Amino acid sequence: MIIGLEELDQKLAAGESVSGRMLVSGSLAGRRFEGVDLSGLTFQGIDLSGAAFVDCKLDGCKLSLCNATGVSFERVSLIQAVFVLTTLDGVVFAEADLTTAQLAEAKLAGVDLSQTLLRQTMLARADLRDARFGGCPLEQTILVGAKLGGADFAGSSLTHCLLIEIDAAASQWRGARLEGCMMRAAQLRGADFSDARLEMVSLDTADLRGATLPREMIAVSLEGARLGLDADAGSALADRDLSGSDLDGRDLGGASLRGCNLTRASLQNAVLSGCDLTGATFHQTILDGADLRGVDLRQTTLSMSLLNGAKLAGANLAGMRIEANVFTGADLTDADLSGAQLERCVLDEAELAGADFERTMFFQVLLRRAKLAGAKLARTTFDACDWEGVVVRELDLAGAVLKRCGFIGSDLRQMKLVGADLSDSNFTKADLTGADLSDATLHRASFRLAKLEGTRLSGARAKAAFFGEAELGRALLDGAKLRYATFSKAKLGEARLDGADLRDSLFDGAEAQGASFARANLTHADFAHADVSGADFTGANLLLARLHAIRDRGTVWAGAKAIAKGDDLERLEAEGWMPPPRPA
Repeated sequence: MIIGLEELDQKLAAGESVSGRMLVSGSLAGRRFEGVDLSGLTFQGIDLSGAAFVDCKLDGCKLSLCNATGVSFERVSLIQAVFVLTTLDGVVFAEADLTTAQLAEAKLAGVDLSQTLLRQTMLARADLRDARFGGCPLEQTILVGAKLGGADFAGSSLTHCLLIEIDAAASQWRGARLEGCMMRAAQLRGADFSDARLEMVSLDTADLRGATLPREMIAVSLEGARLGLDADAGSALADRDLSGSDLDGRDLGGASLRGCNLTRASLQNAVLSGCDLTGATFHQTILDGADLRGVDLRQTTLSMSLLNGAKLAGANLAGMRIEANVFTGADLTDADLSGAQLERCVLDEAELAGADFERTMFFQVLLRRAKLAGAKLARTTFDACDWEGVVVRELDLAGAVLKRCGFIGSDLRQMKLVGADLSDSNFTKADLTGADLSDATLHRASFRLAKLEGTRLSGARAKAAFFGEAELGRALLDGAKLRYATFSKAKLGEARLDGADLRDSLFDGAEAQGASFARANLTHADFAHADVSGADFTGANLLLARLHAIRDRGTVWAGAKAIAKGDDLERLEAEGWMPPPRPA
């Protein structure tokens, strides 16, 4: 219903509602309205220039084709207000509430929105160049395609706002707080984010060349963003908190990431070669396929991160503590890890050729099918590591420590392991043919079903080691310390155990034809059912050794058998017992 100016004044004076009414003629230029309720009123083509609204309610008002030049809205509620093709040059919104207001495509260049509430406000494609938002709270505000060049958001709070494709070159964001905002494809060249905080903000494909980025960037996505990390702006990301940021595929080569926090960030297939990573933190970071060739990582933190297929050839990780990282299929060719500590890492199928592991400590590391040809392993310690499927027969592990390692089925032929510490390691079904383990420490190691033909174990210390069903033909075990060792059903044909300490050892069912036990200490050893035909026990100590049901054709005892225990008649009877035939 159309209303005139006189009737409007009467209704306002009487405190009556004007909601649903339309004012289509007259001028309100320079008028002052204070404490009145104009909610729901439509202003159609009205001249409002210079008018002032103080402590008023204009909720749901519509201003269409009006001249609102220089209008002042001071402490005014404009909830759900709609501005259509209205001139707003020089308008002032002082502490106004523009919740859900419609200002799409509005011309608001230079407007002062300080302390104005912009909750779910529609400002898409609005001209807000040089606008002032200082201290303004923006919640779910839509600024898609808005012109914000030179706008000042200093100290403002923006929560879940849409700023897609905005033009905000040279805008100011100092001290602002942005959370959950979408700024994809934004033009932010030369923008200043000093002291700002960005959390869960998408800056995908944004133009940030020349921008000053904040130190706090938590879970920020920068996929495809233009950062302008050239020689002049190479420190744009230095000392920044990039926790959770998306930097997949980014070329950051030569940039400074000094002091950056990249916890939970994603850098899949990113290029980091030539980067300064001093003091950077990579914790739970995704670096799959990343290019880190030749990078110095010595002063970084690297833990619980994924580096599957990463390129680390020639990288420097010397002296680092590398904990719970996954390097499956990574290329560490010629990398320097000397003196490093690798704990609970996965290096399955990694390329480690020529890498320097001198004095490196491996603890609970998976090395399955890793390639170690030419790696430097002097004084290296491997504790509880899995070497399954590793071809290491050409490696020189002399003096290395390989405690509790798994070499199940490994090819260790001709390996030089002189003096190596292999205590508690598992060599089940491994091939150690012709290997040299002289003076090695093999306490509690398992060689079940292993091939040890012609292997040198002279002087080895192998207390309680297990050689059950192993093939030890022509093996050299002279002088070895093998107390409590188990050789059950092992093949020891022509093996030499001269002078070995074999107290309390088990040879039950062993095939030791032609083996030499000369001068060996076999006190309490058990040879039950063993075949020692043609073996030599000259000078051996067989005190209380069990020689039950042995085969000793042509065996040389030279009196040693006299103090041993022979057949156990009751045991023979029990072993030969057969159940009575069933009645027909």
